[in-house]
Amino acid sequence: MTFLLRISILLLIGFNLVEAKEFVIDTTKANTAIFFGKITLGTLSGETSRIAGYVRWNNDDTTRGEVLVRVDLGSLDTGIGLRNKHMREKYLETDKFPFAEFRGRINDWKSSSNGLDKVRVKGTMKIHGIEKPFEQVVTVVKRENGLRVSTLFKLNILDFNIQQPRYLVVSMNPEVTVRAVFYLKEK
Repeated sequence: MTFLLRISILLLIGFNLVEAKEFVIDTTKANTAIFFGKITLGTLSGETSRIAGYVRWNNDDTTRGEVLVRVDLGSLDTGIGLRNKHMREKYLETDKFPFAEFRGRINDWKSSSNGLDKVRVKGTMKIHGIEKPFEQVVTVVKRENGLRVSTLFKLNILDFNIQQPRYLVVSMNPEVTVRAVFYLKEK
């Protein structure tokens, strides 16, 4: 048996031993991404359920896992049609930048006895065409039919070259809080 043939057989056996796991966001579930912002004399929020993405890793080594989460900004709803139009067209420019996207890796996965695992992800947040390093701890709950992921974080829209919303005497603080909850099913 030639050396190359032996190497080829070993590689094929090795590839068969690697069990890849992939979870995709289950679009049939109640996924939500909500932003909360402070405005003059009140608060503003917008919500969407249009979230897509995946998490994948080989074997049980989650620390080498890849993560992609994409939120459709054109579907954000603030509850007022004209405000939605201004937010999408003037500030988010969703015709040019339709998605907010996190792409990264799992850095650490700490399982807990209460079922609320803490997972640190690190990568790049891309909003409005601007990419920024982003690191966050998310909570993962293992469920019978997949995973439930939730996170809460703050970001400054000015960091992503988004103009600070203002209308007459009302303005929005550029720091917003984002809460996301989504469900993953095994592919």
